[in-house]
This record gives sequence, structure tokens and C-alpha cells, in this order.
Amino acid sequence: MEVKVEKLNYTYKGKKLLRDLSFSISSKHIVGLTGKYKSLVCEILDLTKPYQGEIFFDGEKIEKDNIRKFQQMVALISQEDLFFMDTVEEEMNFIVENYQYTSRDLKKRMLDALKLVGLADSFLHRKLETLSKSERMLIKVACAFLVNPKVILFDESFCYLSHNHKRVVLSLIQKMKERKDKLIVIASNDVNLLYAFTDLLVVLENGECIREDKTSVVFRDFSFLEHHQIELPDLIAFTRLAKEKGVRLSYHKDILDLIKDVYKHV
Repeated sequence: MEVKVEKLNYTYKGKKLLRDLSFSISSKHIVGLTGKYKSLVCEILDLTKPYQGEIFFDGEKIEKDNIRKFQQMVALISQEDLFFMDTVEEEMNFIVENYQYTSRDLKKRMLDALKLVGLADSFLHRKLETLSKSERMLIKVACAFLVNPKVILFDESFCYLSHNHKRVVLSLIQKMKERKDKLIVIASNDVNLLYAFTDLLVVLENGECIREDKTSVVFRDFSFLEHHQIELPDLIAFTRLAKEKGVRLSYHKDILDLIKDVYKHV
């Protein structure tokens, strides 16, 4: 799956928020999206907001007469704590009907979606208001996978997840990356999260795309980061400081790899 955005513009109350925004992303990478108006971009990619410009899914331009087909391919998991029904099962049924998704054994598919995010079968009958914020976010992830979308947008979806639940979702994302059948976008300003789990980074500023490059390359371009006031990931900052003190370390995305390198050279 490839999504291409060309000269995307968006104006709200006379203020131009997006200006000729263009980038191209595909399921070959886990894509990071960071900067102001990243949530707005996610909503537009979810095809729920009007926009000026062009968006292509696998080379096909989205038009008024085909937009519904493409809306059924996208799932947006945002930090908004918004549900439409009372119980988990009712919410899942609502999502299925809205996406016009069909399944031979819907109940089994619901239970499989819960299992995928580490929740027991009993959650199917739970009232949403009785769940913790972390559990509610997992339900949103399960609902997204229930309808088997081709594009999944995580918009600051990890801020309410407990440490263990966060590990479950990130592990799930890594498995999807290996299968290469879904386009995953993680929209966040958490530089540590982006550095550790994304391959390609799209950086927004003043409604424009100012950088589209490999995540590791972006976060090692110190002059670019300083100029645009973007924080260094902790692992990069530590390694950079060590290098300045003469320690021969390499840059790593995994802290365990960094620890091994430290033991080798210190």
C-alpha cells in the first residue's frame, strides 16, 4: 500500500494551516509523523475532513465518487476518548456496520481482535465506562483491527497506555511491519518513540513538510534538529555526549544494543 499526498492545503477560519503539503509513504516502512498539525493530517488521511489538493491510494486518486471505498481502508486510532455505544460488543458491531465489513463468524473475529491486543474474552461484554483509559485505548486498537484496514493511523495513541499495554501494541506493530501488508503511521512528538519504532520520518513545520527521510538520518542531523528546535532522542543524546568525550560508541535504536556497546568500549 502506498499513499501519496500532493499539494495538500487546509484553511480554518481564514487561517491557512496546511500549505502545499506533499509526501509519499508506503507499507515498506513504519512511518513517523511529527510537528504541528500532525493530527489534522491524520484526519485528512482518514478521509473525514475536506481538503484541497490530491491524495492517491496505490496510484488511484481519491474523488467524490470513490471516497467511500477508500474510507473503508483506513482506521484512525486517536487519543480522543470517544465511543458511540455502551459495551465493547456493541461498539464493535457499530464499527463493523459503519465500515460495511462482512465476516462469516463475526463473534469469533471480535474475540480474535481482543486476543490480538492482549484482552480476555470477558471484555466483550464489559461496559466501556468501567474500563481504564489504557484498556479503552486497547479497545480502539482492537476495533481497528477488527475491520482489517490497509492503513492504520496512530495519532498520539500511546499516551494513555500503561507500560505493559504499550509494549503489546508496539509488538503488534512490529509484526505488521514484518508482514508488509499494512501501512502504519505513528503521529507523535515523542522523539524517543519515533526513533525507536519508525523507519521513515515526515517532519511538519508551519503547515509544510520540511523533511522526509529515514528516521535514523533525521535524528543524527544535529544542525537540522537544532535549527528547528527538535529534541534529541535519549539514546542519540547519550551517544553523542559519549563521542564528544572520546568514547567510541555507535548509534543504536535499542538500549540493550547500546549497553553492549558501552561494555565493549568503556
